[in-house]
Amino acid sequence: MSKKINFLFLFLSLLLLALFSGCRSAAPVALDYADRANWAILEETDNTAKADGFDLFYIYPTLASSKNTALMDWNTPAVRDNAMRFIRAQTGIFGGRPRVFVPKVRQLEIGRSMTILQKRDPRHVEETALSSGIADARAALTYYLRNLRGKDRPYILMGHSQGAMNLYQAIKQIPDLSESNGFVAAYLPGLPLVTTQQFAEDFRNRPIAPGKTETDLGVVLIWNTQGSESGNTIFTGPGVCCINPLNWRTDAVPAPASANLGAIFYNRHAKSQKKAFTRAANFCGATVDPAKGALIVDLPVKSKFDSFGRMGLGVFHGFDVWFFAENIRANAEKRVQVWRDAQAQRDMKALRPGAAHSNTVPSLPQSGLEKNTR
Repeated sequence: MSKKINFLFLFLSLLLLALFSGCRSAAPVALDYADRANWAILEETDNTAKADGFDLFYIYPTLASSKNTALMDWNTPAVRDNAMRFIRAQTGIFGGRPRVFVPKVRQLEIGRSMTILQKRDPRHVEETALSSGIADARAALTYYLRNLRGKDRPYILMGHSQGAMNLYQAIKQIPDLSESNGFVAAYLPGLPLVTTQQFAEDFRNRPIAPGKTETDLGVVLIWNTQGSESGNTIFTGPGVCCINPLNWRTDAVPAPASANLGAIFYNRHAKSQKKAFTRAANFCGATVDPAKGALIVDLPVKSKFDSFGRMGLGVFHGFDVWFFAENIRANAEKRVQVWRDAQAQRDMKALRPGAAHSNTVPSLPQSGLEKNTR
């Protein structure tokens, strides 16, 4: 009798465990980034002749829309072709200076993404349908750091919108990422609703902070662009991190249009890549509104740049990068040079007589896989 009771108890326990486990979605399995097919752009050739060279690790914004397919499908020719044109265009704002690394990431398509954004709760996005993109971003960035980044080579991270969200979560989950191993800055425009308080909690006991000046290192640079008539949106609110990409300040000191080195506009419908770009110097000024946690540009709502109410009146989310393209490029180059100057000082200190070898800048371990060059 006791054996039957014990067996029944064990059976019920296992059944409850199975039912409980089924209530939680399994963590997604990331793509294998040792497979070159899982990279949209993979520039492994290390041009050591460029003393001022750096790497750009980039994740694109949401580029897929489908009622039938939740995750971006790179095997669909139309999706792939549109994505590659956009990726080349946005990474092209850096003028060919960096080596470029762009992983293929299984992002959630736009309709489902908007449903999650409208809940205005960014704290647990890794537990939503956005989790596949986050897992892929983490795996790809980890692979880059361990296998692709050159020794003592600085790198910039950039992502917009869902790409910014993917990268923010990846940075949170990779403890080795720091200025000492080459991390210069992460440009994450369009990252929604990350407050300074949440940022401090996410990076407690780590030397990573929101950017506050034009030359600080190991920082994350966040802004969300809108018009002066817009209130709090699905991206902004009181206390949300925001820096002005025209003067690299976080206070309300305005930057005039004359500080705008150049906006670049991309027309994905152009017949050729050369005709797809339009440049506009001194396009707009901008100022941070701390009460809104937003970057306010001096453009009217209902202009051709407005999101037409899809994301809120006067929200210029689609232009977070394009409005300030040449300022982003110039600032990235400046921060890289500041990092190189600091690295040179560390190297000189390490070479002084009696200096401890532990003062040298650490590099992440290699996996043992050989690099392919082209």
